[in-house]
Amino acid sequence: MARLGYMYIEGRGIGKDYKEGLAWIKKSVQRGDTRGQAYLGSLYHHGLGVNQDVAKALDLYRRSAEAGDLFGQRQLASMYREGIGVPRDRNEAIKWYKAAAEQGDAASKEALREMAKE
Repeated sequence: MARLGYMYIEGRGIGKDYKEGLAWIKKSVQRGDTRGQAYLGSLYHHGLGVNQDVAKALDLYRRSAEAGDLFGQRQLASMYREGIGVPRDRNEAIKWYKAAAEQGDAASKEALREMAKE
């Protein structure tokens, strides 16, 4: 459900439709889908189909990350790395990037390599 919702949001293979995408993503969250939580967090983070709400995005990313979703972990790490909605915290960013990288997330592995150079 969450992936279908994101397909609508991005217009992948179907017409872009934020309302329909948001509806599918919210359904997935109601069913306890941790990826759906992360996707919904992304919508609030960037104000896609909803009013931008960084605090709500952070909460959704955190719930998803703590449940073990690698997308949620990567997004939460990014919030800490950039100081979006939270004070910058290199250690927290590394912690969450490592958690996602351990699940094979290439983007998190790259972020860790970049941070090692900083």
